[in-house]
Amino acid sequence: MTVCESVRTGAAGLAALPPDDPERAAAWAHARFCPPCARLVRESEALQGLLAEGRPAPLPAPVMARVSRMVLELRARDRRRVAWATVAACTATLLLVAFGRARSSAAGDWILAAVLCAAAASLVALTRRLSLEIVAAAVALAAVAAGLSGRAGPLEVAVGLHCASLEIASAGAVVVGGWLAVRGGLTAIGRRFIVGAAAAGALAGDAALHLTCRAHASLPHVLVFHLGGIILAALVASLVWQVAAKAEA
Repeated sequence: MTVCESVRTGAAGLAALPPDDPERAAAWAHARFCPPCARLVRESEALQGLLAEGRPAPLPAPVMARVSRMVLELRARDRRRVAWATVAACTATLLLVAFGRARSSAAGDWILAAVLCAAAASLVALTRRLSLEIVAAAVALAAVAAGLSGRAGPLEVAVGLHCASLEIASAGAVVVGGWLAVRGGLTAIGRRFIVGAAAAGALAGDAALHLTCRAHASLPHVLVFHLGGIILAALVASLVWQVAAKAEA
């Protein structure tokens, strides 16, 4: 590439370099004896001048301090929301187990319940960035748990409706936990959080049901009502957010 070609293709970038840059100095020295390149150099310098004039002035120190405080407060509120929701998920599992009419004595059921409860708490932490992915993960975990413990059995519709309602209640507890942490309305905690937290909360409820539900070993029952309860909780949470958003609009 000749010097002229180099100036023609990179004049704007060369003009942005410091005056003492060797590449810029060489191009500018060539331009003194090459009228076409000299014109490009002048145009590039004029463009850089316009860009420099258009740069906004730095914000005053007090304004920057307020912005920094706002950012720190938002981050603290986000951490508080996740922490409260996580505690709510674990508490929901413990309360459902504690107040269950009967509890499984099988060690495998207790291990599975503990794993699901820990997974639910972990999913709550992901609500900062994910929602549908959390629903999918909760459903997948519930399906794996059903496959590990379930076998052929009755659907148990009456029991199943009770199980689904408990999962929705557990989901609500987790969403409310996040709301109490910020107390700014449902729209303030965000649709993403509400949907993700509801799915994680329903999974926490499913963890308890693996110990307290009398039909938890029936694969059809668990797939329809336990797994279905997680999906239903996420749908209800999304609908509630939409209603709240319209009410606050």
